[in-house]
Parts: sequence; structure tokens; C-alpha cells
Amino acid sequence: MSAEDWEEAASCFYNQDWKGLIEINEAKLKDEPNSEFLLWETADAYFTLGEYKVALELGERIRGLYPDSPNATDIIARAKTMLEKNVKQEI
Repeated sequence: MSAEDWEEAASCFYNQDWKGLIEINEAKLKDEPNSEFLLWETADAYFTLGEYKVALELGERIRGLYPDSPNATDIIARAKTMLEKNVKQEI
């Protein structure tokens, strides 16, 4: 990611613009499809928006690439918990 991309992503994060952060990260994932950080941050943004299935899918992708990743373990556990509760998170 370029410095500009990082600044734009950081701005989205700090302003809680999760959709903007997802858009930026998904564009960057085209260039860096195996970036654990980009995958995790994107999964976390989807989780925050209540899109638990997408967050889980991304968590599983991270685990496939990085089997010992604590980020994968974290997002998978959180997403499964919410899916099992069948709860849409309030934003």
C-alpha cells in the first residue's frame, strides 16, 4: 500500500467509515491478495457492519493462508458466535 492509501484507510478507520475502508482494502487486495493485515482488517470491518458471514469467509481465507494466525482465530470465533446467535449487530 502506498502512503496515500494508508492515510485514506486510516482516515476511514478513525472516522468509522467501514464501507469506505472495505472499498479501499478490497481494491488493495487485488494487488496483495494474500495480505494477512488487509484480509483481517476487511473481515473486521464487515463484522462491525454485521456482515458476519463475509467476515467468517475472510477469516477462513486467512486461516488457509496463515494456519497459526491469531487474527484468523479471532475473527472466526467472533463471527461464528454472532452467526450462532443469529443477531444483527446494532451500529
